[in-house]
Amino acid sequence: MGFKADPGSIGKFSEKMDGLVGDANSAKNYAEDWLDITGSDSRMFATVAGAAADAKTALMDNYQRLAKIQQTAAVELDKAANMYRDTDNAEAERLDGTYKAGK
Repeated sequence: MGFKADPGSIGKFSEKMDGLVGDANSAKNYAEDWLDITGSDSRMFATVAGAAADAKTALMDNYQRLAKIQQTAAVELDKAANMYRDTDNAEAERLDGTYKAGK
C-alpha cells in the first residue's frame, strides 16, 4: 500500500502547531522583559548591556519569525486535513496511489 493520510492526525498536528505560536510569543516576551538593561544598570555593565541588547533583538526577531512559520504551517495543515476529509474514498485512494510506498 502507498501513502495514506489520516485527516484526524493531520488536524491534531495543526492544532499542536497553532499552540506553539503562543509558546514562541511567550519566549519573545520573556526575552524582551529580561534582556532589557537600562538606566543605572547599563552604566555599570556597559559591555553587557550592549551584548544583551543585541541578543534581545536577535531573539525577538527569531521568535517572531518562528511564530509566523508555525502559524502558516498550522493553517496549511488544517487545509490539508480538510481536503482529505472532503475527498471521497475512491479519489483519496487514487491520490494516495500516486505516492511511492515507504521503505
